[in-house]
Amino acid sequence: MRFPKEKLFKHFIYRNAILSSILEMGRFPLMRELSELGLLTQSSNFEWVNADASLHPFRALELDALKDLSVLTVPLFHALFFSSLYQTFDPSLTKREAALISGLSVAGHRCISRILSLFMNPSVGYPHPRNSPSLMQGASNQPKCVHLKIAALLINSMTADSQVDTQSLASVLYEVDVLPTQVLASFLSIPASPKLLKLIVDHTVRTNGGHLDAALFPLLLGSLLSNDNFFTASYFDAMHAVVRNHVLLHVGGKGIHFDYVSVRWTPLMNKWARVYTKKLKAYELYECYQILLGNVPAAETKLPCSFYVRLIGLIMDCGVNKDAVGSQSRRDCWERLREVAVQALRLFGGNPNDLRVVWTVLLKAALTLEPLSDDWQRTLEAYHICAQSCHLVKVDRGGFLQVVRLVGATIVREPLDAVEQAIIKFLEFLKEQRNASFMWLLDGVGVLLSDLWNTHGAKARPHALLLQDALQKILNDRNITGVTLENNPTIKRTLEWFSIGEATPFWWQCGCGAELPASSKRCIGCLRSSTSKISWTCGQCGECHRSPCHCQICNCGAVNPRCSMATKSGYALCKDCGETLARGDLCCQRCKQHNMKASQRVVCRRCRSSHGANNLYCPFCFIVNTERPLHLWHCGACQEYNYSTWSSCQGCRAVRKAECITMPFLPWLCGCGAANHPCRLVCETCSSGVPSVGGKKEKAKALPSPSYTCVACQNKCFMANVTQTKITIGTISLRIHICEHCKVVHPRDRVVLSASSLSRHCMICSSVVDQEKISSDGEFYHCGALQRLNENIPFRCCYCKETTYLSVGFHCSNCGWPRPEIENVSQPYFIWQCLKEILSDSACCGTWNYSWCSQCTSCGQGRSNSPWEYQARAYSWQCDRCLNFNRPIDVLKCSHCAKGTQPALMYLTNNESSFTQCNMTT
Repeated sequence: MRFPKEKLFKHFIYRNAILSSILEMGRFPLMRELSELGLLTQSSNFEWVNADASLHPFRALELDALKDLSVLTVPLFHALFFSSLYQTFDPSLTKREAALISGLSVAGHRCISRILSLFMNPSVGYPHPRNSPSLMQGASNQPKCVHLKIAALLINSMTADSQVDTQSLASVLYEVDVLPTQVLASFLSIPASPKLLKLIVDHTVRTNGGHLDAALFPLLLGSLLSNDNFFTASYFDAMHAVVRNHVLLHVGGKGIHFDYVSVRWTPLMNKWARVYTKKLKAYELYECYQILLGNVPAAETKLPCSFYVRLIGLIMDCGVNKDAVGSQSRRDCWERLREVAVQALRLFGGNPNDLRVVWTVLLKAALTLEPLSDDWQRTLEAYHICAQSCHLVKVDRGGFLQVVRLVGATIVREPLDAVEQAIIKFLEFLKEQRNASFMWLLDGVGVLLSDLWNTHGAKARPHALLLQDALQKILNDRNITGVTLENNPTIKRTLEWFSIGEATPFWWQCGCGAELPASSKRCIGCLRSSTSKISWTCGQCGECHRSPCHCQICNCGAVNPRCSMATKSGYALCKDCGETLARGDLCCQRCKQHNMKASQRVVCRRCRSSHGANNLYCPFCFIVNTERPLHLWHCGACQEYNYSTWSSCQGCRAVRKAECITMPFLPWLCGCGAANHPCRLVCETCSSGVPSVGGKKEKAKALPSPSYTCVACQNKCFMANVTQTKITIGTISLRIHICEHCKVVHPRDRVVLSASSLSRHCMICSSVVDQEKISSDGEFYHCGALQRLNENIPFRCCYCKETTYLSVGFHCSNCGWPRPEIENVSQPYFIWQCLKEILSDSACCGTWNYSWCSQCTSCGQGRSNSPWEYQARAYSWQCDRCLNFNRPIDVLKCSHCAKGTQPALMYLTNNESSFTQCNMTT
């Protein structure tokens, strides 16, 4: 049964009287528990003979100073006090039984009995503190009486028939210098009038010099958030004003040191977010978040990712809930949410798990916020801010189709001016998503072109041209050859509607039912429906054929559908290449041009040798023909390399994937000085003793002794003795070959490892470098420095006991020492300390990591890309006690004996007080 708030005390006194009469019968075990309270009042020196944790808050009220830290882990008395009034308790339960079932009611009854014994006689009504001589007497010279008087004033303000006596509380606080922390926490947890709580907060700020330090701030905020007023609609705004105007505004500031590292931010911020989430107060929490970081900007390195996720979700919920938003604009809701998401990605994007959590909430917000007509813009913006923060979210097929549907709906719904902006943002999305399959790109652009024509007609011709040109450029930048827009039936048909390009001579229908333009020699429907690369299907018998649809006849005697349609339309097909011949033309222009170039000779720009004009590269020095650009792509199935003109691997026939490694066609130089074909591992000069003569991609000739000369040790390495091993770079597995003598990587593999398609990281900020910034020789300019060191090339650590152990990266994955080339790098590197709270007790990780590490090597948390990051100069040092050589990340203490100290060198950091910070955190 529940009672009104103003009748709580009377109701309890009534229940207490009934309970007392029952206990007199002597039949209930609870009598023993309550009888222990008498021992507490008989102790002259206020030493507690009972170890009951539920009575610890009252010990804080009676003692001047409390040294028992266990009080920090028990519930405050206000929760016990009021919960017992709303819960029924069974006096027949023992203390242990009550703890299992409803321990709060029993403990609450004991606390109520104790506080009433301190204030008054339980058999009479509750007096006002001003009318209580026992409380007024000796208040100035007895701190415990002053504390009890403050508690009485706070509790008295909770009754509906009482006036808020701010003057009395102010006069009492004037008599007190500094309130003990536990007593202060108890006072702020009482659901009294916010006006009285504000006076206590202001008194605490005033006695602390006008500001709050790292010890008082979490105490005040945590106690206020534990107050039941925060869960009352009539008091929430007033409590929020206390937190915003009287707590946050006095935290930190210019010239005031705030030890934010010692604050347990994880439980505090999560509690803060939960309280405001329950009342759907997104803008209030966002405002407090801004004030906090404005006063203590360095605290962003310690805030948990869970707080950002809750804040983003709360803003999203308020944006969807019309009652929660009020007069706030829906667009302002997305602006705030985006700002918080950018900060979260910057601070936690280095951890894949945190990135996935933040992205999930961000994408949901982009799709559900009002107005729904802007969902396409918010979704594309969400992908864009992830890419801008160097934490690209790779889209899958379902996500890509979702983006296409959203943009397509915008094309159908909006005018052409808005459509142009949607197309520009969509093309930006395609450029960033380099892992998207080129088949997805073709299908997506085909759908958008169809929507443009069906909705806007010929007026949208400039937009169709924009899509065509941008898609063709994307395909060229990805070194995709053999894929033309004219062969795609959807794109070709819409381009004809827009009068873009030449019209196809005829359309032919495959046996599977798909209609294709005349230039398409393979049916797209048959290619996608099977893994055996079927080119076309016979319309008579249904037999599938793999060879391109030229002039062949099916085994049933039926002419292939493309040749049949060409004859009906008055066209002919070339018997050699299958191209469509113009009407009345008996000679294929393509074959004619090819034969003409075959008879021509061109001079190589490097070795000055002459070769055929149709050659893809010079057969003597393997330099690519400038008129016919050639690249290589890596097959992940068989680890072979293929020409960019091939859509499937020539070794295992696997189809080329969108995320495969691509590299320029460059010869590799053997240790003997000869240039060799990039698809071969054997040097023909070393193997046969005659100069190497290359040629088209073909099987290597049988050589008497296949070998090459190592560029490092100049020893001859026979391929039968070369060690093969696999290394992993990101998500890509590569097979490399190592010299049998010095364990150095094969020269051809070094060329592959320098490819710009492999992910490269900046050794200063640890972010992934854009492929466009990486030169052909593997160099790039980032963070104000030219970086030549390629971390993808394996190295052998000189500190590991296993000398054959190979690592990839900037440091050894086995022992943690930097690779040997680091000492010769011109630009300095540094180390940073992880301050994330990852343990159950919210303790800092404290591990030091290299500047090129995007994640902590100990806890796995992502690196905070923040100017307030703890950084220190990186240098190896030798212990003066055990003579052990320590790594740069072994800061201050020797990793072997833990007694030797690091030499006192000046720390180099971005912060002005770095030396103090580094010593403080350690």
